[in-house]
Order: sequence, then structure tokens, then C-alpha cells
Amino acid sequence: GSDQPARGGSGPPDPWLPPRAMGSGSSSKKRYAPVEVQPCSGAAEEDDEAFSSAVQFLAQVPIFSGLPFDQILSVARVCKRLLYEKRDEVIKQGDEGDEFFMIMEGAALVLVDQDGKRTQVAMLKRGDYFGEKALLTGQCRGATIVAKEKMQALKLDREQFKSLGLVGKVQFGNRNA
Repeated sequence: GSDQPARGGSGPPDPWLPPRAMGSGSSSKKRYAPVEVQPCSGAAEEDDEAFSSAVQFLAQVPIFSGLPFDQILSVARVCKRLLYEKRDEVIKQGDEGDEFFMIMEGAALVLVDQDGKRTQVAMLKRGDYFGEKALLTGQCRGATIVAKEKMQALKLDREQFKSLGLVGKVQFGNRNA
């Protein structure tokens, strides 16, 4: 018997299945945890390269394009910058969540598990975001997001989103995943 999940078609196993879903893996207890870098703002914000790059990035993200610059600065002050390695699972379909992510560097795959199969439904790149449904409504994650390569993302949680007054000001597009 094979330990691989049932898949249609032939060919090698899906390289984007996280290792924990392949084989027995009982000896590996790796939970995909990003390297959490310092918050984007530092003691001397104006001189802080991480803060500056976060501000420049956020100003270019379409969902923030309607915000005044001082509000973009506020978002940059509270967001956290996270680093992921290739194949790290960022969020898992079905999990609860109250955080939303924006990809600063790298790319990620959007995977949906249905009827025992894992299907890639999209690829996200710099400037793309995910996790907004859980952030806004509290509903469970609708997809699994896996880093396709080394990836850097900014994270904002529900409490920060509300305290910054972003509810109703940031318009997320309608998406299936």
C-alpha cells in the first residue's frame, strides 16, 4: 500500500504537499513556524530600513491605495514582518484565524483540499494578500497557503485592523479562495 494521498492522473507526487501529509512522518514534528522579525517600526522609524521598506510596500498595495499616507504609516508601525522557507505552510484550510497577510517578497500557492485531493487553485506574488475573510468575518480558512519559495510577508491581526480604523476603508476583492 502507498502512503501517498489518492490523486488522479499519473506522475510524481505533488511537490506542494507539505511533508507532514506525505508518508508516516511520525519522527518529524516540525510545525511550520515563520521566523518572526521585529515589528516593522523601530526606535528611530525614519532611519529604520525595515520600516521604510514596509511603508513603501504598503503604499503600493492596491487595497491600501485609498488610505491617507499617515494611516499607511500607522499600519507599518503595527504590522509584523514574517519570513517563510520554501514549502512552509502559512495558513491551513479549516483552521480558525484572525490574521491577514500581504506578500512582500516571494510567492505562495493557494491549495484547496476537497474529496481527499489537494488542488492548486492560484499562485500569489508580491503585493497579493490572503486571510482577509477570517480577518473580517471570523470564518475558518478557506484554503491552505504554502510558500512556493522563500517568502517575506507582513501580518496584521483583527484587533490591529479594527484599532487602526481600517474596517470599511480597505476594500478587499471577491475571491473564491
